[in-house]
This record gives sequence, structure tokens and C-alpha cells, in this order.
Amino acid sequence: MDSGTDKRDCVDEIVNIEKYAAEDRKVPDHCKGYLISVNGQEILVENSIVTHKELLQFAKVDPTVEVCVRVYIRGSKPRVLQPGEEVKLTLPGVERFRVDEKCTVGVKVNNTFFQLTVPTTGEGVKRAAIETGVNIELDFVLFLELDDGPAEQIDR
Repeated sequence: MDSGTDKRDCVDEIVNIEKYAAEDRKVPDHCKGYLISVNGQEILVENSIVTHKELLQFAKVDPTVEVCVRVYIRGSKPRVLQPGEEVKLTLPGVERFRVDEKCTVGVKVNNTFFQLTVPTTGEGVKRAAIETGVNIELDFVLFLELDDGPAEQIDR
């Protein structure tokens, strides 16, 4: 550990992030390891960041198969992770992860809510919106808006 590390946010133990979330405790930035749950199986990781790809490996899922990877955050609805996305385990409330073949999420397009099976593509979202009665065309620009960040254009 370098001398610039804040030792107040370091522990010499393995931290169970689900337990910390349940106790509303801050997960330290540095520790011996992080115990995470993926599909109910406890996995020990060394880094405070896990990737979508790593979660697929932990769940023993073929990375070429389209699956739904969700992160559960205390007090919030589960959030679907996108390929290439990372999750910082030290974020408040991160509890556990689930990897399934498909899952259903609520989607809002032009103020119309509907359920959508993911993973899907931008075109899949637009087709589902049109089938639901949203007045858009397939060539319309689509943006992903999350509560915790800026809107991102969906290209595919």
C-alpha cells in the first residue's frame, strides 16, 4: 500500500458487501478482498471493481451468449448492466449480482411505459415501443437515461 492511501478507509479483512449493505456500512476502498454473491454463490474478488465480463465468468456463462446481468442495490430496483460496464463495489448499497438468460425491465419511451425482455438492441427497443403504440420510427435517435448519470445515445 502506498503512503498516499487513506488508512482510515482500509481494513485488513475480507469484506462481505451484502452484509455491509444490510448494515448500511460503507465498504472500504482497500481491504484483503471483497466477498460478492453471484446467483447465490459467494465469490471472493481482490479488486473493488468488477466488470460485466468477470460476472459472466463467475456465473460460468459463455460470454458469447446474450444474458442479463443485474446488480442489486439496497433501496433501489435492480439495474441491468451493459456489456463492458463496471461496478464499483464501494458504491453505497451494492449488495449482489444475478446473471440470467433473459429478464424483463420497465422501459419508458416518450413518456410511455412498457415491459421489455433484455438483452436487446436499440432497434429492439424501438420496435417494442412502436408495437406498444409509441409514435416513433425505426430511424429515430434513442437515448439511455439513468438516474445516476448523463444520457447516452444508443447506436445499435
